[in-house]
Amino acid sequence: MHDSRHTRSLLLTGVAAPILFGAATVITAALRSEYSHLDQFISELGETGSQFAWLMNYVGFMFSAALILIFVLAFRSYFPRSAMSFVASLLMVIFAIGVFFAGVYSCDAGCPLINRSPEQKLHDVASLALPVFTLGVAAWGVFFCRISQWRRFGFYSLASAFFSVVILVLMIRSESSRDGTGLYQRLFLSVLFVWMIALALRLWKMNEKGCK
Repeated sequence: MHDSRHTRSLLLTGVAAPILFGAATVITAALRSEYSHLDQFISELGETGSQFAWLMNYVGFMFSAALILIFVLAFRSYFPRSAMSFVASLLMVIFAIGVFFAGVYSCDAGCPLINRSPEQKLHDVASLALPVFTLGVAAWGVFFCRISQWRRFGFYSLASAFFSVVILVLMIRSESSRDGTGLYQRLFLSVLFVWMIALALRLWKMNEKGCK
């Protein structure tokens, strides 16, 4: 285990990133009276032509993605190197990069499913980072299950990945009608972001005890 105070402080980016993303979502939505958290994508807060798109794109997507990347690079150093930890870390890095570029390339107004502009097509490609997040959590779950003191967290990780898949399927099925799509997307991200926060806090507490 690492005992570097600097590295330990970087673990808190795993808490800061979800909070920042959530705050940007809530604040940007509050500035748009017509916006619905229940039925609209989060990406619509950063859609092309929206007055406050910069807030969601730069703060919600791009800056949060940078914090996620820092967290991944920090926490992976606390575990033994193996093929599984490498794959799990790589998936999380891909997720962070995808979130970043989801802010660089905006969706069109309303994030339509057809007649998309080239920029929205790039945004949609970046949005494939969502299922990659699930795969990353699942991979870490398998890895944690192989370490006795982390086995329970491993089961929790696998459960989080499973429930996120169920919610993701519901979200995809609702896209054509947009009935509850925004709710499903928020539940999906909440399950995985809570996992990230739990991991960050667990590592922080373990290393805080080790430094006493």
